[in-house]
Amino acid sequence: MPVYRGCSLWMNGLEIADTVSYTPPEIKITQKLFKAGAMNAPVPVDDGTELMTASYKCQGMDAMAFMVFGIIPGVRARLSVRRAYRGPLEDITMIEEEVEGFVSAIRADEHGNNDKDTIGQIVTVSASYYRVSANGVYPLLEINPVLGLRKILGINVLGMPGNFMSLIL
Repeated sequence: MPVYRGCSLWMNGLEIADTVSYTPPEIKITQKLFKAGAMNAPVPVDDGTELMTASYKCQGMDAMAFMVFGIIPGVRARLSVRRAYRGPLEDITMIEEEVEGFVSAIRADEHGNNDKDTIGQIVTVSASYYRVSANGVYPLLEINPVLGLRKILGINVLGMPGNFMSLIL
């Protein structure tokens, strides 16, 4: 089983050197219940993806976060993350994520006299685009709500025909 080794973060191409932690977006489906006339119980139906937010904590202050705070015309926050995992055969797997959107919250830690080296800020990015790939090559997940895309292993599952066999034949 692969063991987590660490991660690196970049905001718009500039490395965030003092990153303490990173929380990727939670991928969650909004469900609606559907019940037709002859059905004795409702069934859940996929109604899209819920709001995605990613956050990271860094020591000190991340000045880049202030430059992309809020919705600024023509400016987007693009958070690039590389997480490394070491496998049982000493092979290293990289999970690469891209989160694009805008910085929706910046929260500074409480400033006191103790533990000055751990004081920093938590930055939250509200995502309008999210992509996960393995080793930078294998696409695992891509979500773009604006374009109506939800690709899993490179296949847009929202654009699949009603007859799944027509994809194979």
